Amino acid sequence: MLYTRAYSPKPQGNPNALLEEYVELDIATRALVEAMIMQTSRWGDFYECFATCTCLLLFLYCRQLRAANTISAAGPFSPTADDIAPKAIAGLNFTIRIIADTTTDLNDQLAHRPHLLAPCSPVTPYSAYHCLMVLSHLEHLIPEADTRFHNIFASLHFFAKRWGVAGQLVNKVEMFLADADETQWCFMDE
Repeated sequence: MLYTRAYSPKPQGNPNALLEEYVELDIATRALVEAMIMQTSRWGDFYECFATCTCLLLFLYCRQLRAANTISAAGPFSPTADDIAPKAIAGLNFTIRIIADTTTDLNDQLAHRPHLLAPCSPVTPYSAYHCLMVLSHLEHLIPEADTRFHNIFASLHFFAKRWGVAGQLVNKVEMFLADADETQWCFMDE
């Protein structure tokens, strides 16, 4: 349901309507993430859903930031844009911290008890990949972006030992970094 709402067509010409819809999605997604975190005894059961939710949060906050920039570009002063941009940046920072923590925890679990996570599908590498791309484009807005980037990239390398798709994502990040000045990235293209 959350992805359907996030990807559904939005009314043209009114960026404020777009931003207002994010509030409901943000609240629902954060509530789901919190519910999963509170179930730490069954943490391995939630990795796939958790990674999907963090990807959704990254998507929402990037779209919020883009919409705020659109509103700002339309006029000299916009209280909506001035209010939403800092919230989007804070949301990105929150989500990046969660992804960094969970990728580290997942790596520890895989190293010590791989049988517990054997049925997991490789959604977590995608959340790590999207997080890396956000960090590489918004490093000037996110505290400790460089350190977080390197830690999450190391986790993605570790995931490549388990999932072939993670190795492909590592290669995509490396190609992007090699051509960073020439490569355009959009969260919606992934």
